[in-house]
Parts: sequence; C-alpha cells; structure tokens
Amino acid sequence: EFRRVLFRSYEDSPCEEYAAKYGIEFEPIVPEGTYLRGDLNGDGQVGLEDAQSCLRAYCRVLSKKPIDLEDAVFRAADIDKDGSITPEDATYILRYYTVSELSGNRTSWKQVLAAFGK
Repeated sequence: EFRRVLFRSYEDSPCEEYAAKYGIEFEPIVPEGTYLRGDLNGDGQVGLEDAQSCLRAYCRVLSKKPIDLEDAVFRAADIDKDGSITPEDATYILRYYTVSELSGNRTSWKQVLAAFGK
C-alpha cells in the first residue's frame, strides 16, 4: 500500500532540497505576514499571474514610477534576492512554474537559480 508523503518546512530548507531531489511533494510553511517566494498575488501558488505582476512592477521601475508593492510582496518578487525586481525575476518565476506546476517535477528556488548560473 502506498501512502502519500508530504514534507512541510520553510523555503530554502534542506527539507525542500531533499523533496525536490527525490520528487517528494513539498509544502512550504509561510510565516504570518510574509509571502511565498514567487507568489506575488498571495494565492499560495506560483503561476503566470505572478510573473506578469513581476514584469508590471519592473515596468514601473523603468518609467520611474513608484512600485506599488508592500515590502513582503517585494521580497516575494525578488527571487534572486539582489534587492531589485528585474525581468530575470519574472523568468525565474516562469521557470519554477513550468517545472513544478506544469511538468509535475518538484524543484526548488535553489535549483531554478542554479539553472541560470546563480
């Protein structure tokens, strides 16, 4: 009999890496007042809308308009943690989405960033 295995831990933890490496379902623990990395709309999933929101925020930066994001959302959008929102952050969100959600293979942000040499 096969039982469902689910790991729950914080993002970027060894537990998340292990789950991604062995294809085990992982559910991040998101502390109160924070957002899951890459989840800009706060729906608990990383998806296309999040990448679009990231690009919209970047366009506001280019046009020298204020980014209308609260600090927690800004941190969720800054995937590579370089202190700014860039098109690369949107690309990382899309990569995470296509690997984790569409293909069904678990990945971690560390693996996504490594695929881009980060």
